[in-house]
Amino acid sequence: MQCRARPVSEARTLGSERRGVSAVEPQCSPRSAVKTFSEEVAFRAGPLGTLVGVLARSHVLLLVAAYSGVAHYVAVPSGLPGVATAGFKLVVAKSAVESGGLFCPWAIHLVRDI
Repeated sequence: MQCRARPVSEARTLGSERRGVSAVEPQCSPRSAVKTFSEEVAFRAGPLGTLVGVLARSHVLLLVAAYSGVAHYVAVPSGLPGVATAGFKLVVAKSAVESGGLFCPWAIHLVRDI
């Protein structure tokens, strides 16, 4: 289930009505946080942790991005648009390798999903 922004007239976020910014549904953030964290652990942390010392860094990043893209062929977004997200997955994988942790890639993924 994708999150949706509510119209400004329905917004309940502090001060959002004055700024004209739509608010994100409150239940959206916890769901998205759990979903994106589980994707980061399954599709990036495991493969990166295993392959970084074995293969060249550029090869590992491409493999992880391709792995995520193929997984999205049957997930949401599905089909070719899901495979096209491999470019985004490459950026997220690179941030995981450079930061040495999961917080940075998880935050990027979370913001993109919301």
